[in-house]
Amino acid sequence: MNFSALAYLLAPERHRQRAASGGGFSTPVMLEREVPEGLESILATNARGAFLQTRRNHDGVARYGFFPCPLEEEGVVLHRLFETVWSMAISGSWGNRFSSVAEAVTAMRASALPPKTIVIPSSAASALFGQEIPTGRVTVMDGMQVVTSPLPEGSAIVATLPAALGVYTRVGDHLGLQLYNLQQTLMVVRSNDGMG
Repeated sequence: MNFSALAYLLAPERHRQRAASGGGFSTPVMLEREVPEGLESILATNARGAFLQTRRNHDGVARYGFFPCPLEEEGVVLHRLFETVWSMAISGSWGNRFSSVAEAVTAMRASALPPKTIVIPSSAASALFGQEIPTGRVTVMDGMQVVTSPLPEGSAIVATLPAALGVYTRVGDHLGLQLYNLQQTLMVVRSNDGMG
């Protein structure tokens, strides 16, 4: 069974592939979305699957690119997102890096945005919640979705409501992501001694 942890974190959109003039299907390149003021920083994928910081243009829209990514390869993209946000938090001196899931959830609950989804490696589920949750499964605990994924051991993501975090757009085997206001909507956890 194919599974997307990213589709639980973000507001999912699916678009049909369009027919190409020469036959077959055209490959999507990019989309533009209206982004309300005050949602900086914006993180978007490009055509190579990298994450880049971007801004709203004078018309109030921001672009994001599509890249080839079958569903079974999304774990690599999730890990890349984690590392990108961790690096941005360090360079921007953001307060969204934590050493435990409990700290990240507490911090998000103290903000204006509620925690909605926790993404953890399946090996961390028993330590955090007292039960095994196989990779690719979702359970609800304490009002939050707990999603197991192939994140590295000791890593986790705590996110707010998907519509506040951004969009996950899939067109066939191509994926495009756009995320907003990362210093408040996405908490990243890295621990060397368990997930507590």
